[in-house]
Amino acid sequence: VLGRHVTLLDPAGRVVGDSETRDLTQGWLARYAALPEVAAARADASGAYTTTFGGRSSAAGPLELAGAARGPAGVVRVAAEPGV
Repeated sequence: VLGRHVTLLDPAGRVVGDSETRDLTQGWLARYAALPEVAAARADASGAYTTTFGGRSSAAGPLELAGAARGPAGVVRVAAEPGV
């Protein structure tokens, strides 16, 4: 609907919500905690925002623009393919 991929992670880095799947047991979701933008947001208590463009930040594969921010309940990551 939004044209964006949104992922919610708890403070420990576990995916607790994802706009592309309801099955949170899928193995590829476990890789999200290690993505550069998520790792940066988890490391900075005030919240962090980084972007990656032209690289493969995505755990799923396509080129994308991605950012993540930390809040009291964990991290939110938003990503979109370039041009979307």
